[in-house]
Amino acid sequence: MSLLIIGFTILFIILSFLNLKKAIILTLIFLPSYLIRFELLGLPLTILELMILIILSVWLVKNWQKISQPKTWKAPLFWREALLVIITASLAVFVNFGSTSLGIWKAYFLEPILFLFVLTSTFKGKEDAKKIISALSVSAFFTALFAVYQKISGDFISNPFWAAEETRRVVSWFSYPNAVGLFLAPLTMIAAGRFFTFPNKTTFRDSLKKLFYLAVIILSLLAAFFAHSEGALIAIMGSSWLFLFFTGKKPRYLAITLAVIGLVGIFSFSPIKNYATEKATLMDLSGQIRRQQWTETWQMLNDGKLLTGAGLSGYQNAVKPFHQAGIFVKNDDPNWLRKVLWNKEYRDSVWQPVEIYFYPHNIILNFWSEVGFFGLLIFMWLIAKQLFLSFKSATKNKERDRFLTLGVGTAMTAIIIHGLVDVPYFKNDLAIIFWVIIALTVILIKQNEKE
Repeated sequence: MSLLIIGFTILFIILSFLNLKKAIILTLIFLPSYLIRFELLGLPLTILELMILIILSVWLVKNWQKISQPKTWKAPLFWREALLVIITASLAVFVNFGSTSLGIWKAYFLEPILFLFVLTSTFKGKEDAKKIISALSVSAFFTALFAVYQKISGDFISNPFWAAEETRRVVSWFSYPNAVGLFLAPLTMIAAGRFFTFPNKTTFRDSLKKLFYLAVIILSLLAAFFAHSEGALIAIMGSSWLFLFFTGKKPRYLAITLAVIGLVGIFSFSPIKNYATEKATLMDLSGQIRRQQWTETWQMLNDGKLLTGAGLSGYQNAVKPFHQAGIFVKNDDPNWLRKVLWNKEYRDSVWQPVEIYFYPHNIILNFWSEVGFFGLLIFMWLIAKQLFLSFKSATKNKERDRFLTLGVGTAMTAIIIHGLVDVPYFKNDLAIIFWVIIALTVILIKQNEKE
């Protein structure tokens, strides 16, 4: 453990004791700090985990008297679902027991869920919710800004193919481009919700804040575009449509009109229609790879693992017996199959090697393979409950107040939409974002009930 990390640890402990809220805000700003890894007494840790563990410890010390007397405090909304998630994740550890599965259990389940309880007990009301949103937006701003800088300069992209100007894909702080979209898509919707809370006529200070949230939205869209993260862009578009639909009666008519115009435009203009069809039917290269992944995953689950899944971090080994080394990429050639069968040169030209990924790249199969069928059901119920409460609460709020809840609700829809073809949960920062969205839902709904 280096002197810098020791010094940071001491300073962060002091900050947490002096002002726990500020320590939490700082943690949310530095969500990508999970990339800085080290060992403590032989145990692997990240800076993000270190901050969360310090916050949890300080919170326990400060609230021990209250915790030791359960009758004096009320359990927060979603506590049953959170408890069931921990139970199913714990059982999944034993399905594939090892140091890696224990690490994933700690970083993706236990710490984020305990962090949820700290957030909901420390932050109260709409103004506190805005502080959390501000912190997440600052994190999104600098992540997106760095990605835009990479697009312009080509710097700090380790993969030569992604760094090359003609094939450039930005990665920001991360190691691969899709991580940019996965991180920014839900945060874009949260920032959008905060942006619309400001009235048209504002003070100079509020105008600067409004401009900041607009910059977050624009930069995040640019970063996702420069990362070629189509899943993130589609997730933001779909979530933005839902945001508009639930804003009010007149915006709902506008949303329906835009949807009709969009559908007419897609089916009227052949290039757009062909592109949309290719993406919707997963007939492009990445889509065909996903379909092959899902086929292999289903074969793996159907081989005695429908209830248990493969266990935490067990997917790669479990799916290996069912994995194909590659696929023959289909195209519009009517003689494609005949050429693949009889023409070696053509067969080699359409052959695409496929690696075994860490996860199946589908939100349902991801949870199913990691935490089993019952874990999947709990997550589906948790997400459905969060969406129902968010949109229900938004329709009952005052005009400006509803935007915060809508931002939180559509942040979850962005995770779901992107999760149809990717992995929006199983990463340190993404797991924290997921449970922070749940925490924001709890805080805002409590505020709405009081009002």
